[in-house]
Amino acid sequence: MIKFELDDVESYKLEFGNKFYLPEREKRQNLRTGDIVKLIFRFEDDKFAQVECMWVIVSETNNGEFTGILDNELFQKTV
Repeated sequence: MIKFELDDVESYKLEFGNKFYLPEREKRQNLRTGDIVKLIFRFEDDKFAQVECMWVIVSETNNGEFTGILDNELFQKTV
């Protein structure tokens, strides 16, 4: 079974600086239904771990918490 979680984009910004684009915190906190966001998912199973950027459509907002619908298919590299 594959487990996944959202990766911490702020750590990418700290590590890569201007090479990693991250919208301002205010913009990220004020998403609305219908907005499209790019999220980084971390996948792990018994054999490997990887990260993948995927597009998500915000479907619901509730006091700074967001629900979304995945808008692309997972590309899973097999080894």
